[in-house]
Amino acid sequence: MIEFAESRCGATRDPREQAVNLYYAVRDEIRYNPYVFNRDPQTLKASHALAAGESYCVPKALLLAACARHCGIPSRIGLADVRNHLATPRLLELLKSEVFAMHGYTELYLDGRWVKATPASTWPSVACSMWHRWSSTA
Repeated sequence: MIEFAESRCGATRDPREQAVNLYYAVRDEIRYNPYVFNRDPQTLKASHALAAGESYCVPKALLLAACARHCGIPSRIGLADVRNHLATPRLLELLKSEVFAMHGYTELYLDGRWVKATPASTWPSVACSMWHRWSSTA
């Protein structure tokens, strides 16, 4: 995980630029796959998401938080129940609900405030939209 964080944060010393680089690396290089959910506690580790190359929201959020912390950026994960209007019928059947209980996201402390980021997927979620607006204008 250390090698992943160091190679993806970039040569910049700016924490905001490092955070953006790490966000895109986790979002794009670790495939989002909600169907790999498993109750085995080992699958909840950031290192598991990295080794598997795919995971669902919680381990991906943990991976982003771990990488950010390694680069000196304070971070924490958050959990929220979210309604996913873009879910596939297969996923809705698996969840038995259109509410994703305990969706995992990462909060990064940048420029004196906590910023939410969800590296779970490339689908346009509110958190992703907020992150893109913040990162391009801040």
